[in-house]
Amino acid sequence: GLCLPANEAAGAGLALVMPDCSPNTRWPITAVRSRPTSSMDTPGGSVPLAGADVAHLVQLLSELAVDHERRHEQQRRARKWAELMSWDEQRPQIVERLACG
Repeated sequence: GLCLPANEAAGAGLALVMPDCSPNTRWPITAVRSRPTSSMDTPGGSVPLAGADVAHLVQLLSELAVDHERRHEQQRRARKWAELMSWDEQRPQIVERLACG
């Protein structure tokens, strides 16, 4: 849920192309079809794993390479989302929640 490369890409205004599994679907992504594959046991519990549909990924990247308006719209969405999720925007809510605890 806190994927640093995706955060940095969004902040740089790049289109986010990610598998359509949780928690990625909460982001402004161009969704690559995925399917559950297995799970991994961790101290915090079982984590479901998903595999991306590579053919769909290639198709989406090929489309974005030539459809400049679609790519630019995805880039605008990512940048706007990054701005809304920035520390400057989120700080008041975080401080308020911490103060109530």
